[in-house]
Amino acid sequence: MDKKCHACGFKQGYIPYSLDGVNKLEDTYRCNICSHIFRHFKGDVEEYHREKYRVVGEEGHKMYPKEERLQYINNIINNCKKYFDTTYDALEIGSGDGLFAHTAQKHFKNIVCSDMDTKMTDKCAALGLDTITSSVLDISNQSYDVVFGFDVLEHVVDIQSFKDKMKEIVKKYLILQVPVNRTMVPPNPTFDGHSHYFNKHSIVCLFKDGFESLNVFYGNRGDLARGPELLCVFRRK
Repeated sequence: MDKKCHACGFKQGYIPYSLDGVNKLEDTYRCNICSHIFRHFKGDVEEYHREKYRVVGEEGHKMYPKEERLQYINNIINNCKKYFDTTYDALEIGSGDGLFAHTAQKHFKNIVCSDMDTKMTDKCAALGLDTITSSVLDISNQSYDVVFGFDVLEHVVDIQSFKDKMKEIVKKYLILQVPVNRTMVPPNPTFDGHSHYFNKHSIVCLFKDGFESLNVFYGNRGDLARGPELLCVFRRK
């Protein structure tokens, strides 16, 4: 495997990652420089998410109750609303059923929902939201004042291409949220859909080429999600 770190770009960054300093975790690597952890899943990651991550049943990941999610959404909005403006166009990547966009839309001129799953974009459209059914990496000839992505980046294998796409489509602010310090750190012994495990340093390193880091807010359990999360605000340089 290429040893170049996906986050900071150090060419010889990755070394095999172990849970106890002795026994290596298969196909998982940690960067010596920024401590970013990468899981090299050898299957089709997109197929995994289509067939297992968002399916109904024991293998799927069920959405939390609406009331609980609204509590998290309102906390996110309160932490970020100084970067909102009713003249701005916004995009939410990996929008799911559109609950965040529907709640936040009053703060924007318009907010578009982007998701690869047609079941999700159909739900967004039913709420009256504009939608894009595709990978964000396929979006072209469009730009937005603010781009959101909540619990998305850890699932994207090629985060450097994601960063380059953000440099292309973000006009003002990029607001991302990623899980940290959960049972996934050390990562779960089996693949859970997460290809990347971020920390404050590694996520800032990833975007320093095109963005200024304005705030990296650490949310404790129950603040922004059931587990701790980093809520990151970047400004386009």
